[in-house]
Amino acid sequence: MSDPLSTKEVTEYDSNEESQTSSTTKSPTSRTSAKTLYWIIKKFNPIKRQLVKEIGFGGLLELPLWNSISRIFSTWLLGQVDCIDFTIVLDAARRLQFTPQDVNKVFGIPCGHRDVLGPETQISDAAMVYIREQAGISMSKISLKDAEKIVLMDLSENSTRLQKDSFKMAFVIIAMGHLLSPSTKYDHVNIDFLGALRCTEEIGQYNWCAYVITCPLCKTSECTLKRTSSTRYRQTCSWTTLKLFPARYQ
Repeated sequence: MSDPLSTKEVTEYDSNEESQTSSTTKSPTSRTSAKTLYWIIKKFNPIKRQLVKEIGFGGLLELPLWNSISRIFSTWLLGQVDCIDFTIVLDAARRLQFTPQDVNKVFGIPCGHRDVLGPETQISDAAMVYIREQAGISMSKISLKDAEKIVLMDLSENSTRLQKDSFKMAFVIIAMGHLLSPSTKYDHVNIDFLGALRCTEEIGQYNWCAYVITCPLCKTSECTLKRTSSTRYRQTCSWTTLKLFPARYQ
């Protein structure tokens, strides 16, 4: 297995765990952990980088390290998202529309012709068990930590097809869980997209960009302005919106 992440890397994570422990404050919190994904990708050898490219997620290999994000601004920005028209509302006269193509431009993930949540991805319980096993996921929950262990395992040219497929599945899971489709619960992953992982050769055929816009992003904006019992604003996908925002000005 690859060397564990260093103390420096761990402390620099903008992780779900950090957000979880900030629940006693009144400042906006974020469930995304882009820095976690950044440091994991940084440890990839050429074999792993090639496998990521094979499934169409090669754009994430160039994920930048953002050291500082204004949570006040990101909360405001999420509140400006119109989920009906898929736009960011600047004011009464200005609206910036965002499309799956924008997500592809910013993150470099697949914008294929197949629906991640389409009927074909509604798989049997047996198929779901297979996906869980290959991605290193326990039956009790979809854990990011379990998927990370698979992604950080050593891979070489001599690794088996099964080992490489497991890596591909687990990488999509951590990319979604840490950045593109974070869960509202610490160390959990949304499970609705798992059916699109049943065949690793077809992962790149799905429109992951449309999934990011129609599911996690808009669900996030809808709940962003709802106050919790501790009067905090809850947000889960500000990093994605912040990346799309400047892209629409270019």
